[in-house]
Amino acid sequence: MNVSKAKEGLLKPIKLLVENKASALMLFSVFGESIVLIFDKLAINNTSPKTPTFVLLIENILVIISLLPIIYLKNKNFAREIIDNKKLFIILGVLNAFSTILAFSAVGGGSVGIVSAIFKLQLLFVLLFSFIFFKDKPKFETIVGSVIMISGVVLIKIGL
Repeated sequence: MNVSKAKEGLLKPIKLLVENKASALMLFSVFGESIVLIFDKLAINNTSPKTPTFVLLIENILVIISLLPIIYLKNKNFAREIIDNKKLFIILGVLNAFSTILAFSAVGGGSVGIVSAIFKLQLLFVLLFSFIFFKDKPKFETIVGSVIMISGVVLIKIGL
């Protein structure tokens, strides 16, 4: 959150988030995902019996159908790239399917607020794995933000 820029004004870090294109896109993504999560919970609650995996399947089919024309327009050879990288895509697909099924099961069986807060802790694993695999060293601001996020999840969980 550009904590070091807070010297220029208390709201400067937030302003920088909006001015940076990647950060702004991510903020909009997080906002959109929070709305989607509510609809996911509604969809899971309205299946009989409650089946998070079925909701996930239907949602993924709709996403694929929606994205295919965009992918085709941007890269007509996308099928060739998928075939050339099939081992990587299979590994990614299995990992994504497993983690998403677990996430949907958590959403279906728990409080959306708590599940969402815990889900955002994925940042810690991203930081750890990016350090291990890519030797990325997090900035001080990233560490501060991570500590704040962990503290928030702990406070939510203990009920403060």
